[in-house]
Amino acid sequence: MGEFREADMAIMLGTMNGESLVSMKMENTTLAFPLDLLVKFFFMEYETLEKYVVKHLYEPGDVVLEIGAGSGAVTVEILKTGADVYAVEPIKKYFDILRHVVLLNGFDAHFANVAVGPREGRAKFYIPNMEYGASLLQTDDMDALHEVEVDVVSISDILQVTKANAVHIDAEGAEVILLQAMDLSLVNKVSMEVHPRLIGTESYDEIIHPMLEDAGLHFVVEAGMSANYPTHNYAVGYRRES
Repeated sequence: MGEFREADMAIMLGTMNGESLVSMKMENTTLAFPLDLLVKFFFMEYETLEKYVVKHLYEPGDVVLEIGAGSGAVTVEILKTGADVYAVEPIKKYFDILRHVVLLNGFDAHFANVAVGPREGRAKFYIPNMEYGASLLQTDDMDALHEVEVDVVSISDILQVTKANAVHIDAEGAEVILLQAMDLSLVNKVSMEVHPRLIGTESYDEIIHPMLEDAGLHFVVEAGMSANYPTHNYAVGYRRES
């Protein structure tokens, strides 16, 4: 077995019989996986629900403000529809990856390394141990690895500046406060990942869905909704009928 070196926290990289391995310690158990298998699984499963929704919602002529673009998987899927994208990501590491991934796939987009919130200013951003899923909100069950301060632009200001007519939100539990701060009359389409574990299992039915319907935006597509798994994330898309 080859030498392992510590890469990050409890993750180790190494080789065995010439094959690259990733070894990860989770609680009291250490598991090892072939690197190529782990990468294939990650790309097959990563943001699958959101990618399905945006693929069936957006089209040429849409100008999409993407809040929480992460490493660009959903950004690229939106760009494939022919829509124009303003991709916003506050964490510098993922912002750099986002731009690289978009260009690597032969696309271009507008990028901003900021957070989007109800109002402009500076705010704490909470980054959990697994590093993805960072949020402006800290919930009781979030084991925050660390906090960083980020620049925040208000959602009303960025909608006016970008002239976006659609919004995609992956804000890790901040989707409700963002929708409540928006002038929904400015957009014709809204899509988002819903996080029931963070916002409460009833928040979609009692807050998000009625709010969008009252604004003239009608439910058209979903992925991952399940009464059997009410705390699992899912994605939804809404459209204003012309």
